Formats: sequence, C-alpha cells, structure tokens
Amino acid sequence: MPDDSELTDETPEEKAKREKDEAELKKTVVEVTETNKKIDDVYDERMRILEMKRKLVPTDEQAEEEHQGKILMLKERYEDLRSRISQARRKGKDPIIADLMTRNIPAKIKIADATREKRDFDQVEIMLKNVEAELEEALKEVEINVKMEIEQRLKSDFQKATGKVEEVEED
Repeated sequence: MPDDSELTDETPEEKAKREKDEAELKKTVVEVTETNKKIDDVYDERMRILEMKRKLVPTDEQAEEEHQGKILMLKERYEDLRSRISQARRKGKDPIIADLMTRNIPAKIKIADATREKRDFDQVEIMLKNVEAELEEALKEVEINVKMEIEQRLKSDFQKATGKVEEVEED
C-alpha cells in the first residue's frame, strides 16, 4: 500500500512539518477546550451567586404590593396628622412642637421606600407615634385667655400692694 507522501507528493520534510502542525493544532484544541470549560465553570458560579442575590431581594408582585401598601399607609398617617394639627390650630390650640416633629417624616418615608429595611419603617412608625402623643398633649392644654390673665394678675398685684379689693366694672 502506498504511503501518504506518495499520494500527495509530499516530501519527508513537508510531511514532518504537517504532522508537527497537526500535533500543535490538537494541543491548541485541547487547551481551548480546557479554557472554555473553566470559563463555563466561572460563569455558572457567578450565575449561581446572582440567583442567590435575586432571591434575597423581593421581586414578586405580592411583595411589591405589600411594600407599596406599607408606604401608602405611612403617607396616609402623616397626612392625617398634618390635617389634625391644622384643625387644632383652627380651634386655637398651639401644636407647634407636633408640627416641628413632622418636618422630617416625608424624608424618612422616602428612605424607608428606597431601602425597604425594617428598621427604617420602625423609625417612621416611632416618629408618627411621638407626633400623635405630642398632638394629644397639645389638645389637652387649657387655652389661656391673655386679656383675662393680665387682669387677674393686676388685681392680685393691686390687692397685695394696697391690701384692699377694688371693684372693677366689667364691660
């Protein structure tokens, strides 16, 4: 049987070079295959890590609806407190402390919305409860009629100074 060099008209040097090239090509194919396997392994590991991270962040619609419900509830409570403070002012009460305490609540609600952390929601809840308590305290305060208070003090000062009670005509 004739050998390959007789069929292809290759010289022994050309045949040796071809065999050497084929051996290098096989070696390169093996190296590329190993590299691709390593790349696949790294990719699979990174995808596994990414999937784990996705599981930590609520992505389903029910969790999102629950979160938006909490935010909406906090905003409604805030607006309710603002309207109650406004009503207290119209009644002549002075809820200035409660009003000042509400200043940071919208920002805290936005932070809770962005971070979705329980401690941020708890902080907003505490702030709302504190404002409610302060508002209730302001509503319980007795109104001070400045004119009557001044008249009573003047009468008591006059009595102390003169020792007698003056009859004051009421208008």
